[in-house]
Amino acid sequence: MPPIIVGGLLDSIDPCAFSILLFFIAYLFTHLSLVKLRTSEPNTKRLFRVPLYPIVPLLGAVSCAFLMYYLSNNAKIASGLWFVMGLIVFLVLTRARRRSPCGFNSA
Repeated sequence: MPPIIVGGLLDSIDPCAFSILLFFIAYLFTHLSLVKLRTSEPNTKRLFRVPLYPIVPLLGAVSCAFLMYYLSNNAKIASGLWFVMGLIVFLVLTRARRRSPCGFNSA
């Protein structure tokens, strides 16, 4: 596999480790948001039931954090940079959308 060079700051990064860490971040947020939504809005009608509700999502979040801890440091740094860049793009786009009354301008 070809290495990914990130601005000369890192030697080389395994693309698989880089993408796996981003998937673990997404899964971690999914598990934690499930717990938060189920506790903050308990009376909302649910389309599905989570078996063993608080245990399964919390075990999923802990296992994601555990697996993320043991990935390479280069993958952690690159994924963190990629996550921050994505967050900046998200914030810029949502700010632009808030300013426009009808959403994004096509012109």
